[in-house]
Amino acid sequence: MAFKSPPKKILIVDDDQQVCRLLSNVLTSEDRIIESANTVTEAREILARENIHVLLLDLYLPDGNGLDLLSQQKKSIGSPVVIMMTAFGDWESHVKSYNLGAFYFLDKPFQLTQVRTLVEHGLKLNRT
Repeated sequence: MAFKSPPKKILIVDDDQQVCRLLSNVLTSEDRIIESANTVTEAREILARENIHVLLLDLYLPDGNGLDLLSQQKKSIGSPVVIMMTAFGDWESHVKSYNLGAFYFLDKPFQLTQVRTLVEHGLKLNRT
């Protein structure tokens, strides 16, 4: 009998529900659990109770900034690999994201194959 590892968890945080659905559909597989949140508050709640392996995090959310959540995510269970996303990024946001530990900064619109590849790399980096 082969040992099957538990599913990897991916959290998508974006205020646009269509983006959450699209990314969820693209990233879904039998060895993954995809969750989504539309606010910083929802994301904090999920990060506090779940071991998230990869976090896709929008920069601007209705109740806060993704950079604030990125700086606080170290308090979450485990340590997710963070991929920042935004349609309104500037150089300063990119630099701050990397300084706070982001794995990648993804500018919207993005290619879905690029997202898949980044998430795959993130899952390989996060072995918790």
